[in-house]
Amino acid sequence: LDSSGCLCRMRMFASGIHLQVAQQRRAQTGTGQHALDGLFEDELGLLTQVIGRSGVTLAAGITRVTDVHLVRHLLARKLHFVSVCGHASRDLALCGVLCALAVAIMAMGTILPAATYCCPVLASMTLVPVLILCGERLSWAMFAASAILSLLLAPDKEAAAIFLALGYYPIVKPKLDRMKKPRRAALKLLLFNAAIFAVYGALLFIFRLDALREEFFSMGLWLTLALILGGNVIFWLDDKLLERAVPRIAALCARWTRKHP
Repeated sequence: LDSSGCLCRMRMFASGIHLQVAQQRRAQTGTGQHALDGLFEDELGLLTQVIGRSGVTLAAGITRVTDVHLVRHLLARKLHFVSVCGHASRDLALCGVLCALAVAIMAMGTILPAATYCCPVLASMTLVPVLILCGERLSWAMFAASAILSLLLAPDKEAAAIFLALGYYPIVKPKLDRMKKPRRAALKLLLFNAAIFAVYGALLFIFRLDALREEFFSMGLWLTLALILGGNVIFWLDDKLLERAVPRIAALCARWTRKHP
């Protein structure tokens, strides 16, 4: 090391490493300051920052590693049910819960004989909160999902077919109600009877459900006509039920929205 030989007698007693703990410590050192309590608690993901900022270090085990800030902060900053991504997650969660409720109602179609006709009416009522809070598009999506699941899972296929044919009525009812009264009533009855005849025609002559065919052929003409008339009466009662229930459901939805903006 030295040409003059001054350092030739120098010896080393021990070796060591200067850790420089103050400069090379982990990015989060205290309780409540780890990754899940830091950036990810407020922003839920890596796409959370703005390009150019580098003031926060990551707990990656490497000295002075800074997080990369992407284009801009995301709108979602909270874990609450109603405050994520402009209510998109809330809408999807609401549709999922009410879809499951509709399928559960349809699964009860074999408990009582009258449940074959009552369960589709009750299951269609689950579309009302979705229509009010989430709009018509998600209402149709929820109806399609619940109708398909009902056909697959419900034990009473007749009730599931009725729900497929008329379960969307709460969605189209506001459009029908804007028409003049005589035309409105005629279109509603036409919609119901066309859907019922299409459903039972498919069940009897396309899918050929033997139990249903025997039931209809044993009833006779007059009893079949009475059943059709009773179906129209039930449909009229369903329409009146929606007229009374929708304003109350809308008021409950508005109150819930004010509490969870």
